[in-house]
Amino acid sequence: MVEEATNRLSEEIKRGKAEVQFSDVASLPFQDGSMHRILHTNCYYFWPDMNAATKELYRVLKPGGLMITTFVYERLVTAEARGFLPPGVWKPERYIDGLNQAGFQNVERKSELGRDEKTHFDVIYAYKNNDQI
Repeated sequence: MVEEATNRLSEEIKRGKAEVQFSDVASLPFQDGSMHRILHTNCYYFWPDMNAATKELYRVLKPGGLMITTFVYERLVTAEARGFLPPGVWKPERYIDGLNQAGFQNVERKSELGRDEKTHFDVIYAYKNNDQI
C-alpha cells in the first residue's frame, strides 16, 4: 500500500504537498496538531483499539482541521456476511462514537457518488474545533 500510494502521489510528494508513511494509527510519528487534513479509507474496522486510534488522530490534527473517512457500506455488509470481518466491528456508528469520545466535533456521515457515477461511498467528516487543543 505504501509503495502504491507513493507512486500515485509522486508529483505531490516532489512538491512537498504529500508524504506517505507506514505507521501504527495508535502511535503516529507526528507532532501534536501537525496535520491540516487527514484522509483514510477502508481501515477503521481493522484497528485493534478504536479509542486509542481516534485519540491519536485527534492529537495530530490541527485545531480547525478536518478528518475524512471513506468506505463502501455495501461491501462491508458483504465482507461480514462472508466471514471476512467480525460481526459489528465495521459498523460506522461504532467508529462515530469513537470520534465523538475522542473530542471530534460536527461528526457527520454522508453518502457521496464516486467518479464512476455508480458507486456510492459513505463519507464521515470530523472536525477539530479551533478552540480545542
